[in-house]
Amino acid sequence: MARMTPALWLGAGLAAAVVAGAGHAAAQQRRWDPPAPPVPAAQLAQARRDFAAGLDAARDDQWQEAARKFERAYALSGEHIALYNLGLAFRALGRVVDARDAFAQAREPGSTLSASRARDASRYMAEATSRIATLEIDGLPRDPLEVSVSGGRVRDARARPLVVELDRGARSVVVSRSGQRIFRWAGALASGEHARVSVPVAARAQPGAQHMAADAGPAWPAIGSLVASGALAVGGAVLLVLGALANSDVSSAPDGTRWDDVAGAYQRGPILMRVGAVLAGVSLVGAVVGGVLLLEGDGAEPGAR
Repeated sequence: MARMTPALWLGAGLAAAVVAGAGHAAAQQRRWDPPAPPVPAAQLAQARRDFAAGLDAARDDQWQEAARKFERAYALSGEHIALYNLGLAFRALGRVVDARDAFAQAREPGSTLSASRARDASRYMAEATSRIATLEIDGLPRDPLEVSVSGGRVRDARARPLVVELDRGARSVVVSRSGQRIFRWAGALASGEHARVSVPVAARAQPGAQHMAADAGPAWPAIGSLVASGALAVGGAVLLVLGALANSDVSSAPDGTRWDDVAGAYQRGPILMRVGAVLAGVSLVGAVVGGVLLLEGDGAEPGAR
């Protein structure tokens, strides 16, 4: 990605210089609220300080901090140049969905951007749009749904199939109805990739039903771990019994028994007992791991976007 130059704040007499180098439901673009007019002078002064701090952060390639400062500068001032720079920060962070939305709002009718900056915003917006990955979810009910994209909630526009816009990389989508999860998808999408999944009929009809699309896997490792643990437990128990029997053969040998007759049992008993105990311990650990995997697969929510 080419090194970017955030724009200077041209409004309110402020001048500065700098050279610096996740998802939504489709059609539900994010918007940033400007302050209610009139903007007090003290508030505008704070916005300028935040804007300048954002420029400094961008100069140091601290784009997360730059985004935070530019976002605050717009919230305090309503200056579209702050939104434009916010879009550049999102672009540098790879947050192309938010970048598209910031550039779109920065160039909307009534914007105070210069004509050249408005053209740049249009170009950046088109670039970001081409890089947005989409997940089309078919078969969802038309009821009002809650859609969570990697932990961040978006509004369901009730359009079906539901199309969710995502930044590239590993992402997750959870769809719930009346607080009950009915669908979950997790996977990785490339820049500009379009993927399509379908919700099973059972999940459509039953509010409490769930469908794990790409990350249904946690159940299988858990089951495998529990099955292996059971097998190890059985093997360990058998070895412990055999070891105990061998020890018993030695201790209960009648007087006059030759050493050659019990030497094998004397050596075999402790070995079988130790191996059996080890297998039993490993089976216990496997059972705990399997239980944890089952709990995670049943109730874990996706991480933050």
